[in-house]
Amino acid sequence: MIPALLALFLAAPAPPSAVGVPSDLDGDGRPDKARLEHRERDLWLVVERSSGGKAERLLGDEEIAFQLDGRESRLVVKDVTGDGAAEIVVAATTAQRGFLYVLRLDGTSLRSLNPGADAFVSETGSFPAALAIASTGRVTIAGLEHSEEHGPREALFTFEWNPKAKGYRLTATDVAEDD
Repeated sequence: MIPALLALFLAAPAPPSAVGVPSDLDGDGRPDKARLEHRERDLWLVVERSSGGKAERLLGDEEIAFQLDGRESRLVVKDVTGDGAAEIVVAATTAQRGFLYVLRLDGTSLRSLNPGADAFVSETGSFPAALAIASTGRVTIAGLEHSEEHGPREALFTFEWNPKAKGYRLTATDVAEDD
């Protein structure tokens, strides 16, 4: 009986909410803690501030990996914009769509650094390769470009951090050629 229970326990993955990434996210010099938490069918990002209180954001149905400098990652707290403040980078999926979030703790809320959008979106379903970010802040997303003339076509979208606007902007779209 004990070996069977031990095997069951060892086979069960640790819940994502058990892993937290400490880093100073609110600028008070003390480490705050970012973690992923499953609630029923939803995946949430929770940031517990060292000064008390927390910020939360619904991400999607389940966590997925993304590429950071070519290595698979799940939750990263790191300055990827070069401005000295830590960003939270995390990915989630809902209905074959992948979402790459680049967020910053702003008071009691988590603010997206992608102006006009909550996250960078990929509709390819090929994760983690479809969602990539570099330490330089460059985001590359494999997705679909939709046009009336050609319909949906595979494309690679590149976003660069714009320090003046304090947000990302689309700098290149490479569309797969029709055969």
